[in-house]
Amino acid sequence: MINGKKIIALCTSRIYDPQQHSYIKNLNERLKKLDMCLFIYALNMDLYWNENLPHSEAGIFELIPYDRVDAVVIMDEKIKSKTVSKSIIAQARSHSVPIIVVDAEYEGTTNIYYDYAAGFEKVVRHVIEDHGVTRPHFMAGFKNNRFSEERLDCFKRVMKENGLPFDESMVSYGDFWAVPTREAMKKLLARDELPQAIICANDIMAINVMDVLTEADIRIPEDMIVTGFDGLHEGDLCSPPLTTASCSSKQLADAVTKAILKRLNGEDCDNIAVVPGFMPKKSCGCSGYLPADNVTNSFNIGFYRYEDDMRVLYEMSVKMQMSDSIEAAICCMRDDKTEEMCCIISKNCLATDRNFFLEDVDMGDMCLIYESYTYPNKIRDFDKEDIVPGLDILLESGYPLIFNVLDYMNKPFGYTVFSYHRYDITEYSKSAGVTNAFNLGLGGLITLRYQRFLSNKIAQMYLNDNLTGLYNRQGFQAAIDNELEKPANYGKQLTAIMFDIDGLKAINDNFGHDAGDRAIAKGASALKEACPPDAYCVRFGGDEMIALIIGECDSDAIISRINSILEVSSKNEEFEIKASCGAFSQPITQDMELNDVIKRADKHMYEIKKSHKQHR
Repeated sequence: MINGKKIIALCTSRIYDPQQHSYIKNLNERLKKLDMCLFIYALNMDLYWNENLPHSEAGIFELIPYDRVDAVVIMDEKIKSKTVSKSIIAQARSHSVPIIVVDAEYEGTTNIYYDYAAGFEKVVRHVIEDHGVTRPHFMAGFKNNRFSEERLDCFKRVMKENGLPFDESMVSYGDFWAVPTREAMKKLLARDELPQAIICANDIMAINVMDVLTEADIRIPEDMIVTGFDGLHEGDLCSPPLTTASCSSKQLADAVTKAILKRLNGEDCDNIAVVPGFMPKKSCGCSGYLPADNVTNSFNIGFYRYEDDMRVLYEMSVKMQMSDSIEAAICCMRDDKTEEMCCIISKNCLATDRNFFLEDVDMGDMCLIYESYTYPNKIRDFDKEDIVPGLDILLESGYPLIFNVLDYMNKPFGYTVFSYHRYDITEYSKSAGVTNAFNLGLGGLITLRYQRFLSNKIAQMYLNDNLTGLYNRQGFQAAIDNELEKPANYGKQLTAIMFDIDGLKAINDNFGHDAGDRAIAKGASALKEACPPDAYCVRFGGDEMIALIIGECDSDAIISRINSILEVSSKNEEFEIKASCGAFSQPITQDMELNDVIKRADKHMYEIKKSHKQHR
């Protein structure tokens, strides 16, 4: 319960499917009258009963706040994964949350099931008894499949009750899908005598049966009746519209609401049956349905809107991936397609020195990166316990909250929340497209940022000396050549300071080469620290280093500073670190030879080194 309102968590997929959308609308309206709120945790694709593959999108169900929801409703047939459903049930049960499962049976849950046999019987009886068909044919699903065999038994029973003989030649197997159905139809059409009607075990097969018949110039329903079973929206777009049966979304919403109320009141709740309703249309010869042309026109308008939205969202994802930073990517998110929503991701995604998607990095703390209600957007910490920004206001709206997981390379990294203030199926459909655009845009950017980090690191390996961190010769040459070629630098003073450790051989001989390396590293550190921040410092080799400074500087003061730093550094060593430094300055010109400047500084350095030896 949140703010005195009971929270119902609905676990499902494809909320943009017309049947699902209608069911959600009806369920939410019933819950709203009871002062309850609906949180929808939605997959944008079902999991196809493949229990062996990891499904990162199922991470959306881990967001359910079981300690605050009052009941969980699982659409098992929509999710299509027993493993995922069992995981949700286990979590809910551990928090003593009532569980209602639609279209499946699990121990300890209230099950709402579709009485498919009763619904399918209505279709078969209509064809045989109302239309007087004596030679029907049954397009079954898979052999030995429970649903298919149940519908085949119904087909046989109704035939027997009407005194019609049955034999196995009256059954073809379309495996519930398109290609097998079309193959089965080719064999059926090769027979000498064709059936008067083809009764299909689902709508997908029926739609393909109609297509094959149309190609063969067989008229529907004049030459042959075709029926389906499911109530798919696509059946309405057929010509003629497909006769079928479907569970009413209102019936289902009523049954789920009834189960929720009983469980919340502590009452026992037996399993509830929902019988699919018969929907006679023109494919069996019945009339009175919306003309297919009007439906098709409506579909086409929606399709072109969808295509336009997908184009905009694709361009958005590309811009996000090409952004220089997360902040720049967030600016690309703002569009009329991303209204009434927010985006929350793992803070660990923001680190550039780790591969979030390939390494063992958990979600950890979260941050809010986008909220359509506020502008401009700033990345800020977000506590998962708050569920969504502005929760109090959203609960009062009376509309569902829709949660989608963000995942990339099969790993969750955050979530989106949509708070639409109307039941618009195009917006419900758009939520999947927006989430996918964010998946690609943010996931691609996070990966590219890590690749840039690696690229820079590799570049440093080639351009910087490992021991000192200064430029190596290659890195130095590339950097300084670019500066010296700029016309804006012509006439500016160029100062070269040559640096060489005194007595390095003696340090190596008496204290070891590790000590010599420490002397070189501390010498490099002194040179870098004493020079201006924009100086170009390079290790030429061994203990020989050079600094190039563009602009006015006091080389004597820099050298004095180097010596002072080395004097302090030597106190932590068994040996004294001293250096000889020489300098030379001249204005930058277009025909200036850098090597000449370095040689002059080198010559001065050796004069200093020679004088140091004379004074030992």
